[in-house]
Amino acid sequence: MYKTSVLEQKYKVCQLEDLMARLEGYSAEDRRRILTAYAFANHNHKNQLRESGDRYITHPLSVACILLDLGSDTETVMAGLLHDTVEDCDIPIEVIKEQFGPIVADLVDGVTKFRKEKGENKEERIAKNLQKTVSSLVQDIRIIIIKLADRLHNMITLDSKPSVTKAQETLEIFAPLAYLLGEYEIKCALEDLSFKYVYPDEYNRLLQLKSAYEKEMESLMDETQLFAFMLFNNNGIDCNMSLESKHLYGLRRRLLEISEHYTAEDIHKIHDYNALNIYLKEKKDCRKAFDILKRDGHTIEGKDRDYLTTPKSNRYMGLHSTILIPGAPNDDMLQFQFKTRDMEKINNHGITAYWKIARKHNVDKNKLQDVVRNMQFYKQLLELQDENLPAKEYMDELKHDIFTKMIYIFDDRTKPGSKSLIEMPNGSTPIDYAYRTRPTIANRIEKAYINGEEKPLDYKLNSQDHVKIIYGKDLHEKEELIDKSYASKTRRLILKK
Repeated sequence: MYKTSVLEQKYKVCQLEDLMARLEGYSAEDRRRILTAYAFANHNHKNQLRESGDRYITHPLSVACILLDLGSDTETVMAGLLHDTVEDCDIPIEVIKEQFGPIVADLVDGVTKFRKEKGENKEERIAKNLQKTVSSLVQDIRIIIIKLADRLHNMITLDSKPSVTKAQETLEIFAPLAYLLGEYEIKCALEDLSFKYVYPDEYNRLLQLKSAYEKEMESLMDETQLFAFMLFNNNGIDCNMSLESKHLYGLRRRLLEISEHYTAEDIHKIHDYNALNIYLKEKKDCRKAFDILKRDGHTIEGKDRDYLTTPKSNRYMGLHSTILIPGAPNDDMLQFQFKTRDMEKINNHGITAYWKIARKHNVDKNKLQDVVRNMQFYKQLLELQDENLPAKEYMDELKHDIFTKMIYIFDDRTKPGSKSLIEMPNGSTPIDYAYRTRPTIANRIEKAYINGEEKPLDYKLNSQDHVKIIYGKDLHEKEELIDKSYASKTRRLILKK
């Protein structure tokens, strides 16, 4: 599994020495503030135990260690240590503000759940707390980072008190949130950790299929890596490489695209089950190595992806191409991913990679929030908040339109020669595209051309499609537009007209 077992071992039960070992690089004053926050949390949690029987303080310690490994700033680490003192120790937020300052207090308050109100049912309370969590993106991205660290540790230790509800919530909300922020390592871990509680039988079955497949392909993969190394070495390309397989839940997602009743044979059909990461010094070297593979590597038509020219909205960058593995009896495939080491940091850790950049290059720490504001989903989130929907409706639309599998469509509003991708929920149609790009005239949509070919208005768009919409004078009936659209937001806009 994608580093999940490593994260489990690293963060299962952290102690004070684990925290102190990670404080190298922080100033003496920052270390003092962090350890003062620890002392306060330790004192207030001293009589509390976790379900596992471990001292409660091991939880905020583990959260803080995750945050430190992400390169978090001092206030975020302090808030990670203090995040349960208000909720579980009845410490007034004013006390946190007085002792640790307004920034830390705001972060702790942002992470703290609402208390149950009279007459409020459990579902409403959960939806309201989730809405608060997601909405905090607008206030301060660091609140979400703390919540992700908190949820990661809670999922690592969920075996002490298994909860299908918490695991399902993690799959539907927290893993997609991590993905949108580019926190790929956390996203994969959250998915795999949740998978075994939500679908335990399928989890165990797929674990066996994955193990058997990797054993079957082991020798061929070694030979293919040697072929790749010699290919680039003989062409003067200085690179390092590493082989990576899909994490378990990602494998499940791919298999379900092939068949609801997938078998071991279906794994052979997945073009990116294995990815060979090719690490190069500079961006220009990525293109040079990519061109060599295209020339000599028997690549498969239609599997190239250029995320250097047009990065994903979560800042993912790289060049992808796929080959047929030489000698594979079932036409197994291998995806090549060309990237620099700096790209890899951002690809795995997304938004928090900028913390390390800030620490290294003295960049303004507010850059973190600025980066989020420029992400596509941030604008969608603001628009959704402006609707003032009830908490459950808000969460339903969030899961349907934003926290779901996305496709990447070329934006026809950009200047000729330039490329920009629009992120849309999988299942979107030309009508959704029209309401996303030109909402004021979308109800006059007349024709849709996909990759130069006219398609019906309810055509299901695919990643990398070029869409051109022709608008006329006549208005469509609302019912027709709703029937041929997919996104919840599109349907809301249609009904508003």
